[in-house]
Amino acid sequence: MHIVRLSCAAATVAIAIAAVAPAHAAPIATLFNTGVDAGGLLLADNTIGDPHYTLITTPGTTTTDIRVRTSDSADPIPPWLADNTTSRWIGPNASQILNGDVGDYMFRTTFSLVDLNPVTAMITGRWSMDNTGTEIKLNGTSVVTACTTGFTAWCNFSITNNFLSGTNQLDFFISNAGVEPNPIGLRVEMSGTADVPEPASLAVLGLGLVGLGAVRRKGRDTGACC
Repeated sequence: MHIVRLSCAAATVAIAIAAVAPAHAAPIATLFNTGVDAGGLLLADNTIGDPHYTLITTPGTTTTDIRVRTSDSADPIPPWLADNTTSRWIGPNASQILNGDVGDYMFRTTFSLVDLNPVTAMITGRWSMDNTGTEIKLNGTSVVTACTTGFTAWCNFSITNNFLSGTNQLDFFISNAGVEPNPIGLRVEMSGTADVPEPASLAVLGLGLVGLGAVRRKGRDTGACC
């Protein structure tokens, strides 16, 4: 009888430990800055296309193809923010200075939260643009308001809601002003995390359930109950 009760208690404790064991935060590995290749390394100046970003909407006849720019070709960098080791400017592939029509542009990147808990996800980062950032949307919902610092400074942002399990869409909206055509570009640097289950807690839970099942079978045989 004492052995049965002790085993029952041990199984119950194991289940309780597994139930409350904390998850740990993991990086969102499919989240990328602008102007990097599939492995996250910086793309060369005048590379056509960004493997992680797509131009979804452009005004007038501006191409939706993307060109990567660095200061190797000078204008418009400067006056745009200078190069660093983390990201590159991207814009429409109309010319080396990324000219585009006046109007609204939408750049999209996607990332996955498969095997991650979307409720715990968060992204922090910064963006810069020519001319104005009107908003950032996550899965169609506005999550970041306008940035008016333009292309000479960064705007910090933080996203903590509206994440989905599986594939997520992150859209950056830019307004290009002035006499057309003129340069239009986007620069984004960001990272994110989300919780994943602790494998150890799952193992403890499994052992607890096995132990509890065995004890219950023995209890039926001996008349004991836990």
